[in-house]
Amino acid sequence: MAKRKRLGAADEPEIPVGVPDRRPKGPTKRSCEACTNVGPKATLQFCMRRTGRPPGKFIGNAPDVCTLMRGLGDADRESFWALHLDVRRKIVDIDKVAVGSMTDVKVHPREVFRSALLSGANALIFIHNHPSGDPTPSRQDEELTRRLKAMGELTGISVLDHVIVGADECRSMAAHGLLGAEHGTATYTPLAQREPKKKW
Repeated sequence: MAKRKRLGAADEPEIPVGVPDRRPKGPTKRSCEACTNVGPKATLQFCMRRTGRPPGKFIGNAPDVCTLMRGLGDADRESFWALHLDVRRKIVDIDKVAVGSMTDVKVHPREVFRSALLSGANALIFIHNHPSGDPTPSRQDEELTRRLKAMGELTGISVLDHVIVGADECRSMAAHGLLGAEHGTATYTPLAQREPKKKW
């Protein structure tokens, strides 16, 4: 019987022609949590496409964001992302808003909040990278963050943080007081903990 090989799988067992290939082709629904540890460019998005739903990972603070998006530190162009969170601070969607050049990325609040409204997000965390490796926010970064926060107040979608990913570290604007929070580690408390349901 003739044999065939899957492309890019030279070391895998051969599959007879006419026999369905039922081997897993990527992360399954059960392994979605593992997807959140490899960065946004490959496995995480593949996992979301394959299962039809986001991994539902809880994002509790800025280090969680850095772990999730650390793959951006190796990119040679700036890109801007938005994490859409529900009231429990779990991921609803991950939106790649824009890709720019080596030195900047153009972002319009309209594009950011259009997808957030469609996904039903309760809160947003913004992330972008600096190919230079230095995560220090620029004046343009600070101005954009203020505009996005103002838009969030108009739409009722909370802007929790804007995290900049560098080569070896991340910088949280909320942790450094640029979003009105006190200086320190930025934590994103679920609404369920801050606003307990009333008993009638």
